[in-house]
Amino acid sequence: TPVLPQPGTIVKAQVAERWMNQVTRGLTPEAVDDYLTTAISGDTLNQFALFEEMEEKWPELRLALYKHKLKAARRNPRIVPPDHPQNPALAKEKADFANYVFAAMRNWHRTAFNLLDAVGKGISGAEIDWQMGEVASPDRRSSTSEGGRRAAVVIAEMPWVNYRHWSWWWDKPELQLFPDLRNRGLHIDVPDRKFVIFHHLSKSGHPARAAMLRPLAWYFLIYLYTMKDWSTLAETFGV
Repeated sequence: TPVLPQPGTIVKAQVAERWMNQVTRGLTPEAVDDYLTTAISGDTLNQFALFEEMEEKWPELRLALYKHKLKAARRNPRIVPPDHPQNPALAKEKADFANYVFAAMRNWHRTAFNLLDAVGKGISGAEIDWQMGEVASPDRRSSTSEGGRRAAVVIAEMPWVNYRHWSWWWDKPELQLFPDLRNRGLHIDVPDRKFVIFHHLSKSGHPARAAMLRPLAWYFLIYLYTMKDWSTLAETFGV
């Protein structure tokens, strides 16, 4: 018998998620290099936090990413059968069922928007909240419930998983899940059929080297110090 995916959520909302490490405080080239080097060894916490702060403090970056993420997230998913399937009737039934699941899912556009964080950070994830539901039966005579409907496993929603819950470990090449933010030593393999993980396609070597963060980090450092210098000048001579 097939094992049903676990319903509900594994990653619970935690107070620690409300606070962000101010990794750009006193940011220096040495600190940026340390964040990026540490990420290659598996600990991506500071690297992801750096990009989160870059989005907050760099208006041009925030606006550029927001525009493209919003454009992609507004699109409605549409699943179609493959060309020349072996069983056209079964392929159409599967596509119709997938379209039904996506249409019934709560906050899909928000999930798509959040998954596009991978464009900057290199990786993002959402947890699949499986639930038991009912769908229209293609054959009313085989229906297990009244009104031509049958029981089926559907997706209630796919909430975004904070980047603090994702990282690699020094002795494992696979991505690890850190369910408890108070204990970074507790990590598990990502369960099958429970999470959607989006890796950006610009990766090179270790997955932590992916996406836009690395080249933009040095531009951000220059931008940050330019703003500091301008603020000092305005404070000193602005009167």
